[in-house]
Amino acid sequence: EGHPNVVSMLDAFVHRGGNQSQSQSQSQNAAPSLDGGFRCLVFELLSHSLYDVLRSTSFKGVSLGLVRKFARQIFSALSFLRSIGVVHCDVKPENVLLVSADRSAVKLIDFGSSCFVGDTPDFTYVQSRFYRAAEVILGLPYGVEIDTWSLGCVLVEMHAGTPLFPGRDERDQLGKIAEALGPVPAWMRERCPPEKRSMHYPHLMGAGQPGGGVDQHQHQSQNRNQVLTRSRSKSTGSAEGASFGHDGPHDGSTGPIPGSRPLRGVIAAAARKFELSRPGGGGATGMDVDPTAALSFHTLGIDDGRREGDSLTGLSSSQTDVVLFCDLVERIVTWNPESRLSPDDALSHQFFGNEPAGTGGGSQPSSGGSGRRVSDAGFEMDFEMDLDDEAVARLGEFPAR
Repeated sequence: EGHPNVVSMLDAFVHRGGNQSQSQSQSQNAAPSLDGGFRCLVFELLSHSLYDVLRSTSFKGVSLGLVRKFARQIFSALSFLRSIGVVHCDVKPENVLLVSADRSAVKLIDFGSSCFVGDTPDFTYVQSRFYRAAEVILGLPYGVEIDTWSLGCVLVEMHAGTPLFPGRDERDQLGKIAEALGPVPAWMRERCPPEKRSMHYPHLMGAGQPGGGVDQHQHQSQNRNQVLTRSRSKSTGSAEGASFGHDGPHDGSTGPIPGSRPLRGVIAAAARKFELSRPGGGGATGMDVDPTAALSFHTLGIDDGRREGDSLTGLSSSQTDVVLFCDLVERIVTWNPESRLSPDDALSHQFFGNEPAGTGGGSQPSSGGSGRRVSDAGFEMDFEMDLDDEAVARLGEFPAR
């Protein structure tokens, strides 16, 4: 039957063009069939990718409202894949396409790296580096949870405009993850294959520091004072620079300091940066530019220990969205795959309001709940709120995939 947020295959056939040697010389990457032809797959024609959407904004990012529309649909697609035991293995902005350029309906494409649960390849070169899950980097067994990790990275990138973990290579990638999540847990270090342990030795040693293997939220709180001291000592004094610098806070050390760039701080700074980039921005979120405003839920008007089920009264709608988005991402970008929210659980998160989890992006407006996100239920893009006129024009100039 398929799924409305997964690309549909329309046809499959074997192409026999010339003799076998000529065909093989024409395409080194094509998979020859047993009779010397080439197996061809025909998919539905879709529009631009989410990377193109980011490019149309000059990599300034899109609103959390539009991020929510995309997220609900991709989580629904991952829920479907999970139900049939498939791991996509390559979730990234380039592999999520708009159905048409003027609507926010999207579909997940490119299953060339996918596999069935329990049948994951022995090699660990899966997932594009910026979206590669921690367990894949460390050479540990993996499953459907790696797709959830990738989606968390994609969602932050869509709002921030730049990748969450832009590692130069796999070792640097692990370092950037540790900056946000704290030291690699001891249990992951101990289960690493010897070759991976050797490759990532400097970052794995962080697992032996105080806090190694502790709860992610607890470790971020422990590092709060350290982050404040480091961010204030920078010559630029910029909150955005402290949170989004690709090289991280080295200060002459041998590598990034685990926990020195807390995930919630990165997300809150992204929200502030996005608001400042919008016409008339600079105060809409009510968050201060100083890094202190980006390091704690308490500074956003919510206690660190407060979770779903608690009211968020007293916050503006934009502040509430930032807080809930932080909470969602912190629950899916975690060291331990078993602690990540499943796609179904993610769809039930407060970030998506009272929309039923099974709507798959919501082709019909929701009639229940508070109604604060009814407009998000449809697929229509609200260009006035989601993309500005210049971004819409640029997107129209890009060739569709």
